[in-house]
Amino acid sequence: MPARPPIRSGFWKDRTVLVTGGTGSFGKKFAQIVLQEPVRKLIVFSRDELKQHQ
Repeated sequence: MPARPPIRSGFWKDRTVLVTGGTGSFGKKFAQIVLQEPVRKLIVFSRDELKQHQ
């Protein structure tokens, strides 16, 4: 996988991020990327209740 482009420095700082569809391939990867930034809170939702607890 190619290296991801840099996210604007400071953009995510102290923000709350909501990811819907967070257990799908895109949502899961996006959440992983966001966790590398200084976010205040990351909230992940999915329609599949069982996948949410993985």
